[in-house]
Amino acid sequence: MEWSNKWAPRFNEILPAGLLIIFGVAVMTAVLVYSICSMQVRQAETGLNFAVQNAAERISDWIEGHLGELGLVAADQTFIALSEGGDQNEQAVQEVSNSLQAVTKDIKEYRAALLLNNAGEIVAAGDDKTDMTVNLAGDADFQKALEGKPVVSSVFQSGRYPVFYLMQPVYKERDKRGKVDQTPENTVGVLAVTVDMNKLVKRFIKGLRSGEEGEAYMIDSTGLVIGSTEKDAILEVNVNDLGYGSLILKDRNGLTAFAANETPMAAAFHTVGDWGWKLVVEQNSDDLYERAQGTRRDILLAGVVLAVFLFFAVWYIINKEASVECMANIHKSMIYVEKIALIILLFTMIFMQFGQVIARNIFQTGIMWVDEVLRVEVLWVAFLGAGLAAEYNRHIKIDVLSHLLGDSKASKILDVCAQVFALIACALLFNAAVTYIESEAKYPAFTLVDTDFLKVPDHFFRLVIPYFFLVMSARCIINIRRIILGGYTRTIEP
Repeated sequence: MEWSNKWAPRFNEILPAGLLIIFGVAVMTAVLVYSICSMQVRQAETGLNFAVQNAAERISDWIEGHLGELGLVAADQTFIALSEGGDQNEQAVQEVSNSLQAVTKDIKEYRAALLLNNAGEIVAAGDDKTDMTVNLAGDADFQKALEGKPVVSSVFQSGRYPVFYLMQPVYKERDKRGKVDQTPENTVGVLAVTVDMNKLVKRFIKGLRSGEEGEAYMIDSTGLVIGSTEKDAILEVNVNDLGYGSLILKDRNGLTAFAANETPMAAAFHTVGDWGWKLVVEQNSDDLYERAQGTRRDILLAGVVLAVFLFFAVWYIINKEASVECMANIHKSMIYVEKIALIILLFTMIFMQFGQVIARNIFQTGIMWVDEVLRVEVLWVAFLGAGLAAEYNRHIKIDVLSHLLGDSKASKILDVCAQVFALIACALLFNAAVTYIESEAKYPAFTLVDTDFLKVPDHFFRLVIPYFFLVMSARCIINIRRIILGGYTRTIEP
């Protein structure tokens, strides 16, 4: 009744101005959120697209570059003669085999190197493990290579490894300028190397994977996974079966959004070469847009703080007495609640720890959840106690200069600077604490309260951390006011 008679009329005086301030701050906040977050979303998408495009081009350049190098190897007259069947002596075979062995030794992604004639027979190999009786005459990719064009084969399983062939035709003749007639008539054999897809993935794709739910893989034109950071998916998973494969297959390059097990995901994809392959990188949308979401949170928080500050500033200007009394009562109530919480926490800590000691030493047993509860209580006691210590200026501090300066004007300036520095530090730490709680909330753990009826995530018990830094920021502001208006002492009795 007293409040309504004394403060309500004065509060009503500032209500229109306060609502106007809140509306203005809300509009400004919305504009900032939209403009800045939209820009950061575009930057995140562009960054992911660029990374995928760059990796796809590097893979394409690597394959085309190695096909070119194989072309130089295949231009050796010994290779041509052996492929053509004109010189089958042991020395020629050994010479070609040594060359093939050198090729596989120099390139760690190569598993084997073979020289085949037009009939698909292996006439030389780079290692002793190759089955020389294998004939590739019926292989579609081999037949394409015999038409005179370099070929990148489809991926297949060879033992424990997914591999594919790089097939370079061996040409019989070249003109004086070194150019060749890429026709079946001028092709006398094929130089083929098997490339380990797992090693190619490790070299170019593995670094693109981000987060626990992120994936990086390559697919062929049918959607079959031919290379992946998840080896179990290779040649086993087809993206068409996952529901969102059509979104990836219908365009050459781009970025799409989908849901995997109710988790929002984003996938960037880019064509690799002219072989129908695509490189796909999936990432959790929350991880991809984390910066934009963090900026949105910070702007919204700043908007709320600004609106509250301006509202109370107007109230303070219009009615100083009522506003000061109201804020003082709120401040006293917070201190009272913190003291009660500290007393309860401290006594329960002592009781539970004493009970745990008795249980272990006398009854040779213990209560499992007590240690977890004590850890949480220690955290709360530490932060709440530190907040109260700061309230009464009983915290550890370096005050040599303050004692030397005494109660002079310079001492007040020094105190204000110290409080401003503490305010900035607490504000930054509050933001870091909120970010920490958000990261914990993404993958919640249930250590303390995990029953069929009630589940409380662990990060709930850590909310005292952002609370502490928020309250400390408010107390720094109060201390600055005390210093300027008087009433600030370096030691306050509780």
